[in-house]
Amino acid sequence: MRSSYCSNAALRGQVYTALTGSTALTELTKEQLQQAMENCATEPVHTPDAIQPHGYFLAFNNNFEVLTHCSENIEALLGVSAEHLLGHSAPDYLKSSWKEHLLRLRQLASDSVGFDDEINNNDVYCTMYASGDSICVEVEPLVGRLSSSFLSELQAHQEQIRFSNSLDETLNALTKSIGEIIGFERVMVYKFDEEWNGQVIAELCKQSTIRRYLHQRFPASDIPKQVRELYSKNPLRSIVNSTQKPAGIIAHEDKRSLDLTKGVLRAVSPIHLTYMQNMGLHSSLSIAIFQEEKLWGLLSCHGLEAHPLNIQQRHAAQALVTLASQRLILQQQYETAAFFEAIENTRGALISDNQEINEPKALFEREGNKWLELFRGNLVALAYGNNVLKCGAELPDERILAFKKWLNKKCRLVGTFVSRNVMDSEVAEYFEETALRGVMAIALPAGSSSQQGWLMFFRPEQIEELEWAGRPNKDTIEHYKGKAVMSPRTSFESWKETIKGQSSLWLDSERKAAISLAEDLAIALSAYEVEILNEQLSAANDKLEHLVHTDALTQIWNRYHMEYVLDEQISAAKRYSHELGVILFDIDNFKDVNDNYGHDAGDAVLIGLSKLLEKELRDTDDFGRWGGEEFMIVAKHSDLEATVALAERLRQRLEAATFDDVGVVTASFGVTFYKGGESRASLVKRVDDALYDAKENGRNRVVAVE
Repeated sequence: MRSSYCSNAALRGQVYTALTGSTALTELTKEQLQQAMENCATEPVHTPDAIQPHGYFLAFNNNFEVLTHCSENIEALLGVSAEHLLGHSAPDYLKSSWKEHLLRLRQLASDSVGFDDEINNNDVYCTMYASGDSICVEVEPLVGRLSSSFLSELQAHQEQIRFSNSLDETLNALTKSIGEIIGFERVMVYKFDEEWNGQVIAELCKQSTIRRYLHQRFPASDIPKQVRELYSKNPLRSIVNSTQKPAGIIAHEDKRSLDLTKGVLRAVSPIHLTYMQNMGLHSSLSIAIFQEEKLWGLLSCHGLEAHPLNIQQRHAAQALVTLASQRLILQQQYETAAFFEAIENTRGALISDNQEINEPKALFEREGNKWLELFRGNLVALAYGNNVLKCGAELPDERILAFKKWLNKKCRLVGTFVSRNVMDSEVAEYFEETALRGVMAIALPAGSSSQQGWLMFFRPEQIEELEWAGRPNKDTIEHYKGKAVMSPRTSFESWKETIKGQSSLWLDSERKAAISLAEDLAIALSAYEVEILNEQLSAANDKLEHLVHTDALTQIWNRYHMEYVLDEQISAAKRYSHELGVILFDIDNFKDVNDNYGHDAGDAVLIGLSKLLEKELRDTDDFGRWGGEEFMIVAKHSDLEATVALAERLRQRLEAATFDDVGVVTASFGVTFYKGGESRASLVKRVDDALYDAKENGRNRVVAVE
């Protein structure tokens, strides 16, 4: 856990105190308090030009010819004072071996490299990294001896995590394993919410007298933005002894402060030390947990005494956190896949048994309650033109249409509107005196005959009882380095807060599923309207044909058409015993393309890829966009061997291509073939499993399953 620099709750409390005059804050203005908050947000999260004194620090020019910086305690390691070392070359016995590690650092293009060494008959562990033009080396004495059974115990802990089946099982196994391996008095996992507040969701305390924080929350200010950003650069933070005075870094001529972010010895800021003292801590170890390259949470270890770690223990802890992170990602994928499969099952209702588009009203009557259950809502509505279809709680049609009008005016370009509390938004008037609080609205695809329609899901209020670790009770500001900052909070006593007026959180997976469902409903609406017109409007027929069969972006077949092709070809394969191959491929790391280059660049990749690979296919092959960044190829009269060869040729062709702005793009391919008598669902599941294996085994490859 990091220091509590400031908190919004604390600010609110201080403003209240200042206004009511109940403490000495009566003379502080709201502007002064706000300035203190802003100063906190820019405060360094460690003490510059200093390290923790259990280790040593040296910095050289690129060739180790000149020692430019060193820690003031360096004489204890090298037997020579800092004054006699600075400005001179590194000792020969260090230079020869360290140059090899410098070469490795550059070849690997890594942030840092670690290695064991021996200096003056002392076994040490070194961490080497670059800081600007300087090469920094942190030296830590090796402490403690590991038992002969350490590796076997570590393997046993890895197995426990690897075979855990739920989030709770994984995190409980992780905290238990970390507690046994490195021995801190408290080990806990801290998960961030969408506003960066944290909650302790797993905890191990080794002593009954230790304060427990399980299920309690900490405000976002306890781990402020600059600290969270630091974890993205260096996922580990170790504080061995908070009571020791830091060792300063002495510079030879270059007085610039070095960036110690990539190391482990950087000294702790005074504000953070005060925070630790207020929690009764003398040592800590924190390791970041990431999911999809976003900071998901922290493993935090707390020590009531100084706690030097053996390097192998630290490495083992990092390895276990990495393993647990991977397990959590896999479990999340399983949950998301199950959710999308349930949504997929409702898509069958769009088309009747005789392959006709069902009436939209009948769809809502048949599937509305299923959608409410899947999306955890109390009302689902489809508004298009002057029409409203709905299922669930009551909301007058005129209010839904007024809401649709507002959406088309304010949100049409974005295509979505999501809120947990509509009563605190511009559209509150539409939901007065109703049981509706949360809304997720998805625009139907542009160009459909749905007349700028929207699919809307609503949720009721969900009253939350939040338990916080300490009521923010800061009643002073203090001056640090000439600036006013908020004092670290001193209270961690449990207090509860009741949150009313908002719904449960809308998940990203729910948003994506709703977009897919909106696309399907747009097809159903368009098809039904055209059938009612009974070919009197040829333009509507053309629009329907394009929407139903062609992907609007890439201009290749869409999923609806590809499902039709699969059904037709499976029937032909059954009747004539033809070979039938299927390829399903997915662009690797496509989310990074959208995040780094924008959605326009992502769309350009999808279009360019479609044109590029379509040229490589036979006239008899069907090529379509399956969804998002997934594409499918149905290869008629093609056995497994020939279909694998086709997939590999497409993979190589794509890898050799270059896209404007983005550069090289790769994809993972799954391949299978039709087995006599199986259904479309079975065939699609096998090729999807093959694609999953391709991505799990390193991406940019072809995997086939029989």
